[in-house]
Amino acid sequence: MTRLERMVAREAIPNFLIGTGLYVGVFLLWRILAQPFLSALPAQAFLPWILYQIPNFALQAFPIASVFTALIVFGRLARENELLAAQSGGISLTQVAKPVLIFGAVITLLGFVVAEWIAPKANEQVSVTWWEGVSGNALSRIAGKRLDLDGQTLFFAGVKGNQLENVRLEEWKGNVQTITLARTAQIIDKRLEMVGFRKYSVNHDFFPPPDEITAEWTQNAFTEVVRASVNPNAKTSVPIKKTTDRLIAENDGSGFEDPRSISDLYLEHQKATGAAQRDVAAQLGLKTALPFASFIILLFGVAVAASGSRNSSTAFGYAVLIAIGFYAALFLGRTLGQIGLLPAFLAPWLANVGFLVAGVWLLRSRQTR
Repeated sequence: MTRLERMVAREAIPNFLIGTGLYVGVFLLWRILAQPFLSALPAQAFLPWILYQIPNFALQAFPIASVFTALIVFGRLARENELLAAQSGGISLTQVAKPVLIFGAVITLLGFVVAEWIAPKANEQVSVTWWEGVSGNALSRIAGKRLDLDGQTLFFAGVKGNQLENVRLEEWKGNVQTITLARTAQIIDKRLEMVGFRKYSVNHDFFPPPDEITAEWTQNAFTEVVRASVNPNAKTSVPIKKTTDRLIAENDGSGFEDPRSISDLYLEHQKATGAAQRDVAAQLGLKTALPFASFIILLFGVAVAASGSRNSSTAFGYAVLIAIGFYAALFLGRTLGQIGLLPAFLAPWLANVGFLVAGVWLLRSRQTR
């Protein structure tokens, strides 16, 4: 790495961190001002609720911070004629930008890590922390709803502490329906620990019943029966595919951030059909396009900054304007994909493609001057 490249890298990294902090702060302030029931949240829950939102907002801030970094660093180089001096010495703009572009690739990888593992867990806690603070029991928010467990359906009428009351778990395998009823239950990790349960498996291939009910028909139609009268306190443990926090985040109706990871959306897309599949594909396209945006919009920012001087005050505003244009195109693409006017997965990527083409064109035109 040359001395010039090291200088550019040393200047870029702090500016990226400052930009990320600034824009995350703006997003958090917007969330606080836009939350109409914030006064219902106890003071001790406010800070955790805010902190859990940082990963998701950081993921959204990375592209804006990237273009902010490019405008600051290369705006100064252009303003002080250092780019002109480098080009006079036979060093191209692409060579000068190499450490910044490498850094952009690292931010893209970091974005995927955040989107897949960090933000989904944090987004779950945003909902849980909110409802624990507001109502004292987040589980009460989803009582009385049919909860999708990815192949199973859970219903409970009420809660007492962390105990679910009057529980029903339903599962289908082909035309065989298995229903487990329980007096109480607890979700521990990804297992439903049920107490006072009754279990019935019904093969619907044998319905409607014949005119004459025989023992053979009964055995075929009701493949398994476990009655509570045998032991009213009988316990059973059933594996499920979602945790308590995930169920709350998906079904609380609060409108907080999507707790699904990229891999969750991919698996959901494989199973969905029709409009639901199109909606999941558009969301999957959005979540995969966003990490790449950091690199693409940084490249665009380098090209824009190199064509004219930018001081720190105007760089902030330019970064916001470019980001607004980018996010408008990104979310418009997702919407067009959801309603079927464009291929659902590819539609959110149109913003990346457009900014990449524009950035490469500007960069090449700047180098040929």
